[in-house]
Amino acid sequence: MDTVTLVMQNRGRGSSNILKHHIQTFLKNGYKVNLVCPHDCEIHDPNFQWVQVDLGDLPVPVHEHLPSASEQKPASEMTYDEAMNYIERYKQAIAKVGEETDIFIGHHGNISSIALYHYCKENNRDYQILEYGTGIEGYIRNKNRDGRLFDEIKQMLEHSETLYVITPYVREHLVGPYISEAKKNKVKIIPLAVDEWLKGMKDNEVMDKYDLKPKKFILYVGALIETKGADALAQASKIYGDQMETVFVGRGPLTDQLEEMGVSCKILGFQSDAAKATLMKNAYLVVVPTLLKAEHFGLTAIEPWLFGTPTVAFNHGGPADIIQEGVNGFLVEDLSVKGLGNKLKAIIDNPERVEAIDTDAMYRYLIANYGQKYVEKYLINEIQSLLTHESAREFKPKVS
Repeated sequence: MDTVTLVMQNRGRGSSNILKHHIQTFLKNGYKVNLVCPHDCEIHDPNFQWVQVDLGDLPVPVHEHLPSASEQKPASEMTYDEAMNYIERYKQAIAKVGEETDIFIGHHGNISSIALYHYCKENNRDYQILEYGTGIEGYIRNKNRDGRLFDEIKQMLEHSETLYVITPYVREHLVGPYISEAKKNKVKIIPLAVDEWLKGMKDNEVMDKYDLKPKKFILYVGALIETKGADALAQASKIYGDQMETVFVGRGPLTDQLEEMGVSCKILGFQSDAAKATLMKNAYLVVVPTLLKAEHFGLTAIEPWLFGTPTVAFNHGGPADIIQEGVNGFLVEDLSVKGLGNKLKAIIDNPERVEAIDTDAMYRYLIANYGQKYVEKYLINEIQSLLTHESAREFKPKVS
């Protein structure tokens, strides 16, 4: 039985779901799986092993604010010496399963993947990296970053056997400038899977509990932080808030400020998967308002399509590669709060734009490109190609 070892900095939000799907895919197809991470992902299978990274008294290293972590430290703000303290702990954990591992995959280009790079370099092993974008972006945006640490990031990306990214945007703008041209030409785009099981979930109380009417509110789902644009959407609601409510699902530093920032805003806090599914189904639009930085992919951008609900996002980053204007959502050309508010008001004022969307075609497109069966087939194809050293085919989105 071949063994795949996955290395991850922490159990985050969206990337944690992706990691879990990858683990389950490998297990289902006869592989043994190790997860090297400070936190377990709660998978119970005889062929799965969680290898805990002992952080001791160190804060949890994060890419951006993580609501589930009480004490946390942005990895991109660490000095080289601080990071090396973490890296050594991750490397020790990797070493526990190193000899039995056939394929190493580091999730995110960050300190845990640097640890993987160091371990494999010292032991003459190959490794793969899956870069979502979040891991490296913090270092790119931090003008006061430690240059030695960022050099480690670049070396880790460059020396990976295969470098995977999740969208063309991540390849061209977040990874491409920091690797050689030869490496850039070999970067592969790997699709992420939507959680299809959400479609069958329902919360019979959430709508009445918060006095919400079907198709009479705009929905935001995610961390309530500036880098995700929660404040941008709240401020934009001043333009359309007299016509439609804006509902925020999630937690974060902006929790107590958003209602005062906008008009007709409701903060629901953390909600169950069933509640979120019900809210996405009943929302008029789901908005991914990332403005300060471009969203890299955003599962929130595609999950609403399970329920026939269009998505609105700024026309930059990963959503620009995913959303098709008037087909499965709408793109905001004016990258500003005012531009977002005006776009949402224009859609509200012209309901025929939403009514014209073929929701059946939207769903077919979603399953064809991001359905779990399709993504699982792709993942196993890649793993088998790594084991046999034969080339696997490139992922290219299908047209709707």
